[in-house]
Amino acid sequence: ERKKTENSGLLLFVLRRLRSSQLDELLRIDRDAYIATATFLSSSIPRSELPNVQDIPHPQSGAVSIPPSPVLQQKEGEPPPLVADCTVPDTPVLENPLEALLLYVTRNIYANITGTERRYDMKGIPGLVEEMRSYM
Repeated sequence: ERKKTENSGLLLFVLRRLRSSQLDELLRIDRDAYIATATFLSSSIPRSELPNVQDIPHPQSGAVSIPPSPVLQQKEGEPPPLVADCTVPDTPVLENPLEALLLYVTRNIYANITGTERRYDMKGIPGLVEEMRSYM
């Protein structure tokens, strides 16, 4: 009886691996077919056994699958399509007093360990980077 249980467990493992490799291959070859197949299978197998669950509706959600966005195709002789530049304005990162103190202590520790001279004229991260460049 124990041998039957071990054999059935091994068979189940092999079948799951086979299914997983076939789904992986389908995903590589035809994403739309993979989405349709995985959507069908997702109600009968655990989602953790699907190689990719993006665009696969959860069986309990009742949601309709969102069709994948079309992939931009590069035409021969044309440059590849570009992604639009970000429109979010740059925000400078400022150090707070605690970070400045920790950075000061860290730079002193690095200077003592590496034997490099402290650059007191350059403060903050740029000074640390410069000190590490001189050490390297």
